[in-house]
Amino acid sequence: MRDDVPGTELEEALKKVHPFLREAGDAKLSEIRLPNLIGVGSSRSGTSTLYGMLRSNPDIYAAPMKEVNYFGICDTLTKSGPMSLREYRLCFAAQADERYVSEVTPVYLSSPEALAAIRETLGDIKIIVNIRNPFDRIVSHFKYHRQFHGFERFDDYLDAALQQFENKVSPRQWTAPCQGILHSLYAPGLEKLFDLFSPANILVLQYDDLVAGGRWSVALSEFLGVEMTEEIDAVYRNQSSGEPVHSKTDRMEQLQHMVREDQHRLSALGVEVPESWRGY
Repeated sequence: MRDDVPGTELEEALKKVHPFLREAGDAKLSEIRLPNLIGVGSSRSGTSTLYGMLRSNPDIYAAPMKEVNYFGICDTLTKSGPMSLREYRLCFAAQADERYVSEVTPVYLSSPEALAAIRETLGDIKIIVNIRNPFDRIVSHFKYHRQFHGFERFDDYLDAALQQFENKVSPRQWTAPCQGILHSLYAPGLEKLFDLFSPANILVLQYDDLVAGGRWSVALSEFLGVEMTEEIDAVYRNQSSGEPVHSKTDRMEQLQHMVREDQHRLSALGVEVPESWRGY
């Protein structure tokens, strides 16, 4: 995050999207509500579908871009570095009188600093967490980012990821191998969330329930107090390839140990760990 300096390149670009701000100036800017609902991740766990569901609901204003990345994450699209709060507010300029103002940024869950900044900046807002079978999520992460991380074989990717963990190397690039594991260990983020936010303001969505169909809309409707539907545009169904990926290395056993420890911590929080997760 950076100082709220007016007239930055990013601010001017956002004002082009929302021309009325150029006329109203700072008076209008101060009236823009910040989010009272954020989807924090994890990635490859249905966050695009969640964003589509929020965006299609008339009671919810969703930022026009998924993954605003304000809280402690650099803006890799504009190359301008972290956003200021002023710039972040402009991302929600087209809101009307919706009950909720929202954004979805999957990397927040893996950053304790980001979660703390959300609480400090926005208060005890509603938080949605997406989780998925950790091994399936890692494979999906590997395939989705293959063109960036440069690994063709999953075993090589997994070996590099675990070496980075052992050497306490944590590259901030989202496509770094260790990020594939980091985003599949949900307990640290959820422990932080339950420490910072009211339990009643946290909803955990299981990816299995999305695949089953219908369960997310019920859970979200109850959580938000508005009627939700999973009937959304196909553009929000972010599918990975059906290419099977298997691992035959001893590294998988090491990963299994890490995941089992994480699941024990999830259970201690009262977060359901589906039986289907235990078959690896």
